[in-house]
Amino acid sequence: MAAAPSRMAGLAMAALAGSMLVPSCGGASNSLTGSLDEISPLTFDSVVIRASPDVLVVEYDNHPLGTADGGAGGGTDVTFKIAINIDGLTLNKGLDIDLTSSLNDGTPRVSCTRAIGEDPRRDFPAIERGDLVLDSDVNYNQTASGHFHVLFAEGGQIGEGRTVDGTFSASVQQADPGSTQ
Repeated sequence: MAAAPSRMAGLAMAALAGSMLVPSCGGASNSLTGSLDEISPLTFDSVVIRASPDVLVVEYDNHPLGTADGGAGGGTDVTFKIAINIDGLTLNKGLDIDLTSSLNDGTPRVSCTRAIGEDPRRDFPAIERGDLVLDSDVNYNQTASGHFHVLFAEGGQIGEGRTVDGTFSASVQQADPGSTQ
């Protein structure tokens, strides 16, 4: 009988180790969840943050045929990308961006897209409700972090009425000047 508790402890440790190997798709500081996962998997293995004087982009990438560092197989799916026109905003810790807001000319401040394999559906609908909060300042070559919540309105190519919640933390890369992507 003494062997049974030891075996159970070993199985429990193996299960715990296995659960640590399958984090919430990207690690404790990066997550992507929501009802969108029911129709488009929110699987990712890396997060890329890009910024320029015009845009802040948070992109969740998946490398189903290889590794994030370009290892064998290659290929990148963009599971989810949020691009925010930052006109008039200062990207400092605590900034809460209303993702439903528009620029002075009426253009939506935010767009959300994806690029999954051969699936032609790329554009999500306009955002009905949502915000993004920065948990740190955004500076090139430094780690930036934050979190967001999105509820999509009607329309678009995929995602109508669905939600996406994300957290992100990664080193900020420079986006191309004038880029909105």
